[in-house]
Amino acid sequence: HGFRHTAGIHSTNVETITKMARAMNCSIFVANGSFFSGLGEGGEGYSSFSIASPTGDGLTRARTFSRPRRVSVVGALRIV
Repeated sequence: HGFRHTAGIHSTNVETITKMARAMNCSIFVANGSFFSGLGEGGEGYSSFSIASPTGDGLTRARTFSRPRRVSVVGALRIV
């Protein structure tokens, strides 16, 4: 629909993931995982409500209610 809320890709090619993330230009971008991981469920970062993007959806921070962008990478691209 073009609302720029959530997008995802399954790929092990970092260049492909980067190109898609830039093209989608959304609040939550997930690579190699469930979209729930973009909200902090089994993915990177903290759990968050999603209310602060142009469509009324997107991540919030409790302190400022500002709109950070989040990329969750699950599995193959994990750096430990």
